Amino acid sequence: MHKIIVLWAVPRSTSTAFEWMMRQRGDLNCLHERFGEAWYQGEDSLWPRFTDGEKITPGLTRETVWQDIQTRACKGLVFIKDFPMTSIICGMQSFCRISPMPA
Repeated sequence: MHKIIVLWAVPRSTSTAFEWMMRQRGDLNCLHERFGEAWYQGEDSLWPRFTDGEKITPGLTRETVWQDIQTRACKGLVFIKDFPMTSIICGMQSFCRISPMPA
């Protein structure tokens, strides 16, 4: 499995600009806020404001997001930009290992 590089960012931190820079490299499979999508619109949404009848994405769960990331990492380097609240609350902290960026 190849490395999974994650940028945990807060809103309004120019993290999307950083993500686009990473996309321009051409050697990364980049994912934009996939845990956030599961948080807001997944089958098991954890968004506190979610009400019955809201739009959901069939088949999208925290587990399917993680499986998709692992599948992509088997094929090459993966870069993810997401918000820590959505991934930690979604229970993904057990998959995370903080490593410093190489100098």
